[in-house]
Amino acid sequence: MPPGFNDSELAAIMERALVPLGERLRPAALVVQCGADGLADDPQSGLELSNRALWSAVAALAPLAPRVLVLGGGGYNPWSVARCWAGIWATLNGGDPAAPLTAEAEAVLRGLRWNHSRARNAPERWFTTLADPPNPGPVRPEVAALIEEVMLP
Repeated sequence: MPPGFNDSELAAIMERALVPLGERLRPAALVVQCGADGLADDPQSGLELSNRALWSAVAALAPLAPRVLVLGGGGYNPWSVARCWAGIWATLNGGDPAAPLTAEAEAVLRGLRWNHSRARNAPERWFTTLADPPNPGPVRPEVAALIEEVMLP
């Protein structure tokens, strides 16, 4: 994906390509790799997704097969990874990942350490909520072209 890949672009890919392909192919099993390195708070990829976009993608993909294996993956910001994966677990189990955190969960997040410049001025939301603010944006022509290419017969 191009740098700056946003929530609206992932939603478009899900709605116009991945979910229709899954419905057409009717897989017996589905493997979903949930790397957190595409999140806006991760320093490596240059992508701008919120974890909400990933949770929505997992929620859309999971019903497409009777067996679903969900894997973790990349991610360099420990708060992004922990919050993302906890939200995926909640999503798969019918929970609300945007619900307020317990004091115990907040203590776990506050106990994480990361030797990176971003950790020096960590936003309070990294400790107090699982949910990132949404990051919508335009669906750029290169992303729309990718969707079209994937859906060619």
